[in-house]
Amino acid sequence: MDGKLWRRLYRIARSAGGGRGFRQQYADWEILMWHWWAALNDRPIAWLGCAESVPPQLAGRRRPSAATLSRRLRSERLMALAARLERRLTRPAKASWCKYLDGKLLAVGRGSKDQGAGFGRGVKGYRLHAIVDANHGIYAWTVLSNKIAEVPAAKGLVSKLASGGYLVADGEYDSSDLHDLACERGCQLIAPRSRPGTGLGHCRQSPHRRRSIELLERDVWTDNGFGASLLTARKQIERFFGNLTSFAGGLAPLPAWVRTLPRVRRWVQAKLVINAVRIQLKTTT
Repeated sequence: MDGKLWRRLYRIARSAGGGRGFRQQYADWEILMWHWWAALNDRPIAWLGCAESVPPQLAGRRRPSAATLSRRLRSERLMALAARLERRLTRPAKASWCKYLDGKLLAVGRGSKDQGAGFGRGVKGYRLHAIVDANHGIYAWTVLSNKIAEVPAAKGLVSKLASGGYLVADGEYDSSDLHDLACERGCQLIAPRSRPGTGLGHCRQSPHRRRSIELLERDVWTDNGFGASLLTARKQIERFFGNLTSFAGGLAPLPAWVRTLPRVRRWVQAKLVINAVRIQLKTTT
């Protein structure tokens, strides 16, 4: 599988093309290829200069320096190329009527000097927020500091949705503003209250939040179980995160050299691409 996975990644990078700027020695696809090779092996880009074991596709190729790789990976043109390939590989061909929203903690040590990482619930680090479906399709994702709460982080993701249906989340996302935003994008947000069965108080309540409460807390004698089944199906996003982390080359805990928000985002993006290609290989071979 590892050999097939790399060969598929290499072909994808090679087919992406991308030229080179004035006085640049490496094309965009070459920079991206070396970056994916380092991420697949869970190694820093500096490792590429001394790695003795390389696949046949890379044998005899000139190796860019760590400074060149770092500089080119930050360029707008290469970031646009990586984002285009990532969307092509992770976006589903057909939108699902049921999507799932959640976050995954990417912790760093409490003594880390990384200014981009933040404390949330006593843990310092970042958090991957994503909207996915049952087939591992990714509709939107981002990485933010762990100090940013779930609802503000989710607003940026929900605003990118282009298809309707149901958006299922846990109780951390139960907010009238988020319910309204989801409705604007054609979705009904389903999120349980922290204290089911209690009153709604005197504050304004979104009608879409009331609909979510109705689906989840309807009287047992008149409930057909639809709302509960949606909430049960939310386990799909837990399976997605588990699948993303449970193989060699997957999204393991952040290594020591992946610090600051731009580097963490590039690292996570590479892991999402690797996992998407791995899933394609499993379903087509």
